[in-house]
Amino acid sequence: MTKGRDYSVYVMDRKEAVLVTIISACICMFAGLLFFRNVFAAFIFLGGVIFMRRAYCMHMLDVRQAKMLSQFQDLLHSLSASFSVNKSMGEAIRQGRIVVELVHGKKAILAQELEIMHRSIAENNVVDTEVWDDFAKRSGMEDIENFARTYSTCKETGGNIIKAVGDACEVISEKISISKEIKAITNQKKVEGRIILIMPIVVLTLLNLFAYDYIAPMYTSSSGRVMMGVALGLLIVAVYMVEKITRIRV
Repeated sequence: MTKGRDYSVYVMDRKEAVLVTIISACICMFAGLLFFRNVFAAFIFLGGVIFMRRAYCMHMLDVRQAKMLSQFQDLLHSLSASFSVNKSMGEAIRQGRIVVELVHGKKAILAQELEIMHRSIAENNVVDTEVWDDFAKRSGMEDIENFARTYSTCKETGGNIIKAVGDACEVISEKISISKEIKAITNQKKVEGRIILIMPIVVLTLLNLFAYDYIAPMYTSSSGRVMMGVALGLLIVAVYMVEKITRIRV
């Protein structure tokens, strides 16, 4: 069986990588110019592009995994219905792919993976437990790994696969419900936190544009530069803390 895509990490395509790099570079250079009013400092700050790219990939990974979890929930409902009428895993996967495509579209990650899994079972005679084990490892998602493990155990021991699928579906439904509640609570705080963090930048930008003489000592004196450096450092720490606190995983 050919090695599939690893979903435990987010890899940008070329166009996306270029766009993210350009935007990150502009933000970093703007920060250098705003806080130090120095071109050399602006270029030094380009090192922050690495961290911004990493933060973007982490965010996109969370978004993708949330979508995959929702798709997997719909798949489990379909699998449960298929198993209740004694369909094989191969047929259940084929039917599940149709359901996922109808709900989430043909470009849905799980729909594409189910097509590959079905072909592997139907055409290449790959054992269904191996197909699930392979996808579970590549998914990087605990729920899919647990399902693959449970299905393999049920098949080996003759356990009740319908009950196992039903239990897995119930757990994921509860997890999605809790995630939505947490997101609703944290979203407002996240917006408030970002507004508070943006305000110093807005004020400093306006002072540079309309009242530079008022803050000139912050750029021309040694103590002023140190204070600007400390202010920027505290702002970066605050951004990190806000994102970390509001990034809750269930």
